Amino acid sequence: MNRRLASLGLVLVALPLAFVIAAALEPGGAADLTHLVRTVLPGYLATTALVATAAAGAAMALGGGAAFAVTFLDFPGRRGLEAALVLPLALPSYLLAIVYRELSHLAPGGPSAESTGGLVMVLVLALYPYVYLLARAAFRRQGADLMDAGRALGVGGPALARRVLLPLARPALLLGGLLVVLETVGDFGTADVLGVATLTTTVHRVWFASFDALLALRLSLLTALIPLALLVLYGLAVGRRSYHATANRPRRPARTALTGPARWLVPGLCALPVLLGFAVPVLALVRWAVQALPRMDLAGLGGDILNSLLLAAAATALGLAGGLWFAAAGRLGGRLGGARQGQGRWSVAAMGLVSLNFALPAMVLAFAALTLAGWMDGVPALHHAAEWLSGSTALLLGAVALRYMVFAHLGAEVGFRAIPPRLDDTVRCHGGGPRRVLARVLLPLSGGALAVGGLLVFVNALKDLTLSLVLQPFGYGALSIATYHLAKVDAFQAGSVYALCLVAVALYPVWSIHRWFDAR
Repeated sequence: MNRRLASLGLVLVALPLAFVIAAALEPGGAADLTHLVRTVLPGYLATTALVATAAAGAAMALGGGAAFAVTFLDFPGRRGLEAALVLPLALPSYLLAIVYRELSHLAPGGPSAESTGGLVMVLVLALYPYVYLLARAAFRRQGADLMDAGRALGVGGPALARRVLLPLARPALLLGGLLVVLETVGDFGTADVLGVATLTTTVHRVWFASFDALLALRLSLLTALIPLALLVLYGLAVGRRSYHATANRPRRPARTALTGPARWLVPGLCALPVLLGFAVPVLALVRWAVQALPRMDLAGLGGDILNSLLLAAAATALGLAGGLWFAAAGRLGGRLGGARQGQGRWSVAAMGLVSLNFALPAMVLAFAALTLAGWMDGVPALHHAAEWLSGSTALLLGAVALRYMVFAHLGAEVGFRAIPPRLDDTVRCHGGGPRRVLARVLLPLSGGALAVGGLLVFVNALKDLTLSLVLQPFGYGALSIATYHLAKVDAFQAGSVYALCLVAVALYPVWSIHRWFDAR
């Protein structure tokens, strides 16, 4: 695997941010930005920071607490809840926002979902499964040996969890919280549905309502600074510390059976996010769909389902190809032997660049794609290529694949790191090259992790709204776009049919992700 060729690929991956920076540095328009800074921008920035902080904190507490409960405690319904807690991952946050907005309208006098608190609640219910999956995997890797060692040192009960188990799961909890913050800062559909002004909704309004592209690009860069700074802080928080178990196959910890009121209180608390984040919204959607079906023309539904599936499948294929290529270049790009030159530095650099497009808000990536198409249109030799990009789904597909490629790359890295390097050397000593090592060793032994990475790309591409709204070619339809547009004109009952189709398509991949984590 040629690292020089892969380095060129990483440069191409980083191009969107470079185009946005170059466009934002064009002269002029300083007065408009200054006016925003002096008036409404500080309030939008404060709201974004508040929502992101509150959603991340609540999701870490909810997801981490649920993962701890199903891993270390035994109570009625534990196995069912262990699987059900991942189900809200099948519902996009903007869909939850639509449901709870309409439910709050049907119950006058109750709390309104169209508020900052409502936005935080919806985001927590939609995003806590990230924290739950990562924390559950981390707790399971710790094993019983570490718990026995803690008890031998006189640490038991709640102190064992506080001083041993939770610190060792810190990277997983922080990474889950970081994912929640990235999704929150970059969210457009959820905040727009609930009428909360954030940085991302402001960027969209400036671009599409005021038609001020330069100001929108500059605000986009401001929006991107938050997640990029958080990525740096995450690296500093985790640092070079080691959090892995000492045994190759650690014993799973024995679960403590709950007694008394806790025996029913814990499963009730674990069931609450499943009830609010999946059961209630799905039941509401089913009820509205039944009411709307007799009056609906479903001629375009099949096309929207097909477009959504094709986009998600193609983005998954591209994401897996790119993620696998960059991970394999880091693993196989060095010389024969255990100490491969620069492998660690390459892996860190590749992960940083690949994750850049996910760390950037989706609106920034969409504007980068539009900026690229506009630049190509201004070059005579590339004019026809720019017309093809703008009139087809190629621009949308490329942006979606770039944004969610990080999941495929993470899956490849996790799978490869679990394989001893001596297996690579064995194949090479028998005359096999890097491609043979990849085909005979790495791919077969890391298939599960790669499959999970591909499924995460598929689910996120299927649910994506922001990129699809901004980059859709004329006449293009998808389940997410139809659901959003129908809800915007208060035709939420008709939109529920499209929403249920979206949930139904996403359920099997989400269930497959749970099954893989459950088998680890």
